[in-house]
Amino acid sequence: MIIGLIGVSGVGKSFLRINAQQKFMRLNYLKSVTTRPRRANETDGVDKYFVTDEEFNVLCANHEMLLQQTIYGYKYAFKISDVVNMDSIYITEMLYSDVAILKQFTRVISINITSKDLEIIRKNLLLRYAKSLEAEKRLNRDADLAQIHKKLAQVDFFDYQFENHFDDASVVRFNTLIASIIC
Repeated sequence: MIIGLIGVSGVGKSFLRINAQQKFMRLNYLKSVTTRPRRANETDGVDKYFVTDEEFNVLCANHEMLLQQTIYGYKYAFKISDVVNMDSIYITEMLYSDVAILKQFTRVISINITSKDLEIIRKNLLLRYAKSLEAEKRLNRDADLAQIHKKLAQVDFFDYQFENHFDDASVVRFNTLIASIIC
């Protein structure tokens, strides 16, 4: 089973995932393969698999990748070997468009993470991309994505809706939700 966390950049998907993994040791992280540069706090093979464009293209040519996409100019995918024949419970961040495709291979539980506090999301992005135009690009794109997520939420596209208030109570509520899914 894969628990997919969906939401705009800066909404707290990784933060909530990491907290859930610390609480529930049986949750494994389904890492994506990406050509995006590694952030200072990330480790190759732990947070994601960081590869060059050429390495990514070879993996795709060898049919080892699933859900190849380009986001903000960087390539992302999951390793097919990580997705099929899963005996474990995985949790990962993903795009809403990934959910239907992954459901062809395994059980996917989707959680749409939202927040009414757009200022915190903005601050998170500005901290993450302090010295680049990336924050503004993501803020502009994610305003559109937020509208898509609201529309999808209205048609029960996601299995669960979760509103992140960026506080300890949100972590507790999220972990309670995860416990209800995996137990």
